[in-house]
Amino acid sequence: RAVSSMFGDRHVYSGGISAASSLSLLNSSTTTCAFSSATSPPSGDNTALVTESGNVTPSIAEKVGHRLHCRRGHPLGAIKQTIESYFDGFESFDDLPAVVTTSQCFDELLVPKDHVSRNRSDTYYVDEGSKLLRAHMTAHQTTLLRNGHSKFLFSGDVFRRDEIDSSHYPVFHQMDGVRVWEASQVPG
Repeated sequence: RAVSSMFGDRHVYSGGISAASSLSLLNSSTTTCAFSSATSPPSGDNTALVTESGNVTPSIAEKVGHRLHCRRGHPLGAIKQTIESYFDGFESFDDLPAVVTTSQCFDELLVPKDHVSRNRSDTYYVDEGSKLLRAHMTAHQTTLLRNGHSKFLFSGDVFRRDEIDSSHYPVFHQMDGVRVWEASQVPG
């Protein structure tokens, strides 16, 4: 997927790739992703993600934070490093929070209020509907742009309520890239 749009006097190109895997993710940062050789899951307690008003299951909650894309020697880490090597000068973010707001995941990206991706049958909500496990990495794009970043890659695990089969798993990995140009830099 690739999106190109105008924001005032800036032209934004956003593109992304995803890797579905029964394992996990793809991205690293030269500043935030310290590659490790750890093979055990994170020691953090993700039980707070499982609430009465939400629909995150304990098995999904335990998958949050594994950061396979930051593990030296893991296939996702190797893919991430290879992709980043083609984007010289881009900042890289791989430690963005998995829990985002509905505004970040849908509203700021102009997803219609009645779009199927907002349904509880498709998205893991942490509460009654204002916080959720990100369904795509693009949920962080507007925040990064507002914070002044203009040339960046960002990756992480994403969560969708898919039935497990040969091509679907509810946790997979995405890497997005964004580049902003001043209007004067865009030909034509």
